[in-house]
Amino acid sequence: MLRRLIGEDIDLLWKPGNKNMTVKMDPSQIDQILANLCINARDAISGVGSITIETTTKYLLTKRIAPITQVFHPVNIYFWP
Repeated sequence: MLRRLIGEDIDLLWKPGNKNMTVKMDPSQIDQILANLCINARDAISGVGSITIETTTKYLLTKRIAPITQVFHPVNIYFWP
């Protein structure tokens, strides 16, 4: 679906993290988020470029949260015009 949205001149790369994580989220919401981010990235690229979707796990240490809390960042999108 995302490849059709961004067109032929822009490469779409998917880099999943090395850990499987469970996320409580409506699948249609993540689809909509990814579609919106890819469309915005596509509009920012003039001509040929690439969009990379990457997942990773981040760990935070803070006094406001429990001593060690695992936070999942579902998407980091980078684009290069």
